[in-house]
Amino acid sequence: MCRPPRRLAEWQHDPVSEPEGGADVADRELVLPATVLTTHLEACAAELAADPGPPDDLEVVLARLVSGQRHLAAALARIAGQLDGAPVADRVALAEVLRAAARASGHAADALAEGEHLFE
Repeated sequence: MCRPPRRLAEWQHDPVSEPEGGADVADRELVLPATVLTTHLEACAAELAADPGPPDDLEVVLARLVSGQRHLAAALARIAGQLDGAPVADRVALAEVLRAAARASGHAADALAEGEHLFE
């Protein structure tokens, strides 16, 4: 469910919860294949990175970045959890790398959210 942000750190969409045992998978199927979604994400991130100046709506952009980082963290943790049961040793290592990336994405979202008071 989408909703407008009230504060910078507020999620733009209902987040995928991360209970102690791992990430929950949303009770729905993807509308588009994951490769299409991640290609779109990559293209959008490249556009943002190429922007020479700060956006006029910086508060909204940062709120969406915080939300996006949290969703990325949840997606990485979910994929890592799916790899846990695989018998191949390389998949165990990959799952650990994905978990580390998930934590890093979560920390990035927290760091962005720390600037929320600057936009009030």
